[in-house]
Amino acid sequence: MDRIQQGLLKIPWMYGSFREFQRDFLNETDFSRESIWEKGNNGVVIVDKPELLAVLLPPNCQEFHQ
Repeated sequence: MDRIQQGLLKIPWMYGSFREFQRDFLNETDFSRESIWEKGNNGVVIVDKPELLAVLLPPNCQEFHQ
């Protein structure tokens, strides 16, 4: 994160957004902050068969890139 932060010093508007992200990164308890992270129930699903995409992707998903 330090390397990214140093690179973003040259882009002030992005730097501010990144600092906000850093403050809330992995926040799981403080609902007064901008972002809250919730753990997923199912973990990571490996999609190794194209026919599974129709079953695993939500209907509002337009594209899939892996």
